[in-house]
Amino acid sequence: MTEPAETIARYREMLADVLRDAFEDVERLTFTPERGVLAGVYFTIVHSGAECAGLLAQPTITVGGVLRGILESFADLCALLQSPNYVRRMLATFYDQRRVSRSTLSVT
Repeated sequence: MTEPAETIARYREMLADVLRDAFEDVERLTFTPERGVLAGVYFTIVHSGAECAGLLAQPTITVGGVLRGILESFADLCALLQSPNYVRRMLATFYDQRRVSRSTLSVT
C-alpha cells in the first residue's frame, strides 16, 4: 500500500508536469476577442493549478476543494470548445442559481 507522503509526492510531480505543459502550450495558443471566455477559463485552470502546487507544498486539506474547482473549469473548457454558445448556458445557470439561493436565504 502506498504511504500518504508518497502519494502527495507523486501528485506534486504530476502537477508540476501538467503546469509545465500548460505554460508551454500558452505560447502556441491563439485567443481571439470572440473566444475571451475560453481564454479566461483556460487561464483559471492554469492559475488554480499553480496555487494548488503551492498548497501541496505544505500540510493542508484545502487541495481537494481546489481540485474540484479545476475539474469543473476543465468541464466548462471542454464544453466551450465543442460549442461556443455554451457560455450563454454558463451565465444562465449562474443567474438561476443566484435567484434560487436568494429566494431560499432570507436577506435582511
